[in-house]
Amino acid sequence: MPHLPSLPERATLIDLFRLFPETSRPLIEFHEALQRGPSPFTEAERELIATHVSGLNRCRYCQAVHAATTELLGVSGAAVAGLGDPDHASVSEKMKLSALTASSP
Repeated sequence: MPHLPSLPERATLIDLFRLFPETSRPLIEFHEALQRGPSPFTEAERELIATHVSGLNRCRYCQAVHAATTELLGVSGAAVAGLGDPDHASVSEKMKLSALTASSP
């Protein structure tokens, strides 16, 4: 059962965006700028960071979406899974540092 009674039983994020377009549009625009705009990180690296942070936040939906996007952008599933243990992950030092920074309180 959804937490918002105005949503259908098996609501998706798209249903939520349709219900609240005035707040969804800025959120989507922010996401697009953050994940696809100019950055010292590649799009794949940003998605890898988002996957890791979503895992830390225990949001399985977001983690799965970002992990799938990361893999579509050419990052191996092993690298995605490995960020849970940044010291031994098969990613660059920059990504290990990013994962450790995201994990810090």
